[in-house]
Order: sequence, then structure tokens, then C-alpha cells
Amino acid sequence: MLAKEDVNTYIAGVDVYLTCIETDEKAAIAALEDPDPAELKRRDEVLEKKFDAANDEKALVGEQFNLQVRAYNAARKAAE
Repeated sequence: MLAKEDVNTYIAGVDVYLTCIETDEKAAIAALEDPDPAELKRRDEVLEKKFDAANDEKALVGEQFNLQVRAYNAARKAAE
């Protein structure tokens, strides 16, 4: 199924994005001189929100795809 490949490509792309923003954030923190603990906590919370949003989106896309597959299979079975 071509759509399944597209969904898998999307999910893999989100994983690459997450790795990238995590790497960038680590580099940004390393570049800070004497970082304030409150600032570090805020940055960590922002990164966590980005991760949560991206993972929620991945789950939603996967769920929507699965719903469409189930609907397609049910329609095909009903037509037999």
C-alpha cells in the first residue's frame, strides 16, 4: 500500500525532526555561560512540549490511517 509507505515516511521524518531539535537544544545549552536553573527548566519544558506535540501528531496520523484501512477492508468485505 502506497499510503502506508507515506505514513511511515512521515513518522520517520518526525523522528528525524525530534532528534534534530534535541541536538540543537543541547548545543544551545552548552553555549550558555552560567545558565540560570530557571531558564534551563523553561527550555526543558518547551522542548518537552515540542516532543509531546510531535508524538501526539504521529499517533493521530497513525490512528487516522488505521481507521481508513479498517473502513476500506469493511467495505471490500461487504461487497463480496
